[in-house]
Amino acid sequence: MRMEIAKPNIYISTKRMDFDSTLTEMSFDIVNQGGSYIKWNAKPDSEWIILSKESGTTLDRDVVMVKVDRALIKDSFQNGIIKISSKVGNSSIRVAVTQIAQNTNKQILPNIPNYAQYPCGTVLIDNRVY
Repeated sequence: MRMEIAKPNIYISTKRMDFDSTLTEMSFDIVNQGGSYIKWNAKPDSEWIILSKESGTTLDRDVVMVKVDRALIKDSFQNGIIKISSKVGNSSIRVAVTQIAQNTNKQILPNIPNYAQYPCGTVLIDNRVY
């Protein structure tokens, strides 16, 4: 009797990662849904995307942590891609980052606590914009 080992089959746990203004770290799984093992490589297309590891070999599952370096992001919205490759298939993950621009031109109104006047005319009262 001859036994065959199932061929490896790669599965990536997500197709998109959305880092809002509060998130700094997320993860994705590289899963082998078949037999044997998978050798894989992951490569971000932007320097602000930082991976905990860029390659590995797995029989079942590897977890890759993704961080974003917000200091390297110049716009309020930024998009990038992580490309994942292996001999049994390729995939990609879209990475989107949103960050709130810091307004350095605010002026505190005299004698009125918790108020800030911004150049555009917006007033911030008790952390709400009016």
